Amino acid sequence: MSGETADISFISELGWYDWVKFRDTSETFPNDKVVLGRYLGPSIDVGPALTAKILKMNGTVVYRSTYRGLNEDERNSAVEQAMRDKFDDQIRSKVGPGTSADSFKELSIEAMPTYDPYADDHEELMSSAV
Repeated sequence: MSGETADISFISELGWYDWVKFRDTSETFPNDKVVLGRYLGPSIDVGPALTAKILKMNGTVVYRSTYRGLNEDERNSAVEQAMRDKFDDQIRSKVGPGTSADSFKELSIEAMPTYDPYADDHEELMSSAV
């Protein structure tokens, strides 16, 4: 509408629940202020345009506009992997174990609804256009 390309980097850069590093101002010396978190998506109503919701290890959600995805060295580091495992363990202790389709069997919910296909009239449309 304005003739300018919209900035969609906050949508395309990270996926939901991806690992991120962000600055946590509540950390005190000697702890590092750059900590591990989980990306929960863009913040619609808090902060500037690229503000994100980030899950902290203690289970709280913070809003930050300064964050980044993990780099290759961090993804491959055994020390960083141990930190990610600890993070996941802390979140499981806060919110409980994950769920699967088996968790909902007693509710008799279909895993994937099925629908009757529409009539295929594509051939008729193509022949009438010629």
